[in-house]
Amino acid sequence: MVFPLLIYPIHFILIHIHLLSIIYFDHWRMAPRTEGMYSMLTDQDSWQVWYDSIQNLASIHFVWEYCDPDGTREATAKSSESIRTGIRKVLEQINITVTPKHRIFYQGCRTPREQLAKLRMMVEPTIQDRKDSVRHMYDILIKGPKQVGTESWLGDWLVIVVKANQIGIENLLEHQICQGFIEASKEINPAFFNQMKSQTAMRRQHEQAAARERLVDERLKEMARMLKVLADSRDTPTDYETPEPDLDALLE
Repeated sequence: MVFPLLIYPIHFILIHIHLLSIIYFDHWRMAPRTEGMYSMLTDQDSWQVWYDSIQNLASIHFVWEYCDPDGTREATAKSSESIRTGIRKVLEQINITVTPKHRIFYQGCRTPREQLAKLRMMVEPTIQDRKDSVRHMYDILIKGPKQVGTESWLGDWLVIVVKANQIGIENLLEHQICQGFIEASKEINPAFFNQMKSQTAMRRQHEQAAARERLVDERLKEMARMLKVLADSRDTPTDYETPEPDLDALLE
């Protein structure tokens, strides 16, 4: 399947991935969701999505200020029933979405704030951890969808672009990731691969032609400036001769 070329290749590639993802995931998007589908905390890679889900739940029940690891407000026996209910729901959510091997980190902690603080200290990845994870993910993706399904592979390209932009990884910018996607798509979509390669070659030719035009323009401007200096010197009497500009050098 080949999509029309867009003016901006990076945007085109991202849209291409998105459209393919829609095609492959259409049946999944139409499937009914259940309330039992929670974000699970299984490792460092799942930390941010899981933490955001807990924060969202607490915010829905207006109790995040009592759960925030960086907060100070505490619930008391005089707190309203709605606050106590919200905190209980957050505790329940933490308990059912944290794997047994991670529950040991907050053993003995009774409040959401204490539990989240312990989990963050033990599980939250550092910036370098996140960079290493994205690089590892990229190294796997450029090999093509051989070890994983095409649906997951396409979705991961969108994920890696977002993650890389968020943390800023040296030598792995958006256009470099998109170039990697082009190379990796050679087997599953040869028409797209060939089309993008042709567009890249044409763009390179245009850039080279534009560079030559700029060089010629700069030399012409320099010649005009030198000729003006020469003309002005002819009109102004002086006791010494003004050296003439080397026009041949400018024309090289």
